[in-house]
Amino acid sequence: MTKLIRWRPRLIGFPKRKPRRDALIPPPFIGKESTLGKVFIELAKKYQDDEKNAIQRYTFLPDSIKDTWVWFDKITEIWRYKFCPPYDRLPEGMIVAGTSSNLPVEELYLAIKIADERLTHAQLIAYRERLSQAEKHAAAIFEMRPLKNIKRGLRVRYEVTGMGQGRTSLDWHVKGKGLNIAFDVKYRIKPLLDHLKQTIPPMNIGAAEATVSAPNPEDLFRGADAKFKNKCFLWRQQGLWVFTDIQEDEERLKNYFKNTLNRKKIHFVIISDWKDDVYILARNRCISRKLKHTFHLTESKRFITQDYDKVAVERASMD
Repeated sequence: MTKLIRWRPRLIGFPKRKPRRDALIPPPFIGKESTLGKVFIELAKKYQDDEKNAIQRYTFLPDSIKDTWVWFDKITEIWRYKFCPPYDRLPEGMIVAGTSSNLPVEELYLAIKIADERLTHAQLIAYRERLSQAEKHAAAIFEMRPLKNIKRGLRVRYEVTGMGQGRTSLDWHVKGKGLNIAFDVKYRIKPLLDHLKQTIPPMNIGAAEATVSAPNPEDLFRGADAKFKNKCFLWRQQGLWVFTDIQEDEERLKNYFKNTLNRKKIHFVIISDWKDDVYILARNRCISRKLKHTFHLTESKRFITQDYDKVAVERASMD
């Protein structure tokens, strides 16, 4: 039985107040409008879930999210909801919004579904609090993302202590026959913000291209070495699952993983976003194969590029 039964159901329908549209989204992109409750019921059918579970998952949401604006993105053909703040503090007073502040409803639904299945009641309470904070919301949603397609029959623990340095905890520990994987999940936006700071000024004067420096891989892996203990990869594979929405320089990324990250602590890195393909860095092919088999991953080079000398302004974001 779902743990979310502890939250009192609320009738699914229209929000108590009419939600505000995101004025920064171009009207031609906007299709139909709906509510999270109604879209949750549609998603329950897609994932062969009981409708009662969909209602419980909707009820679990903080009130600040329940009444948010939900709209159909005609470009990507998915439902989105407005909750996360736009990117500001950019050059020339520029504010950037879009997919970063209007996340896919499906990812929210799956995050709560996974949390319901994997977290303890105490962990669910803390997780709900993080969901309610706009600045932490996207990171909280992405933290559940690695378990979306995980192999069945494995033992999975959340916020595991005793594997990291001192009193730190690792986000996930996955165990099974011949399987022992521990990893932390990171949601990184600094590479994109640095990229925007370089591309916005030439965009505003109508330039077709902008000279952009390659992202610093350190921004993806900040603090990783300090969190993990030394461990032979034959006994336990340790690593990071990192969100980014900007392409990384392939050579710099590989060099940082090979020569800077502590190979006794970090055995793999998975880079992804909200889509199903990923980019994998691993100390050997055995680790890479094990990750792909366990999490049903499809490798992609969408997250890397080999040319950062001259980048078209249109590539300021991958969305």
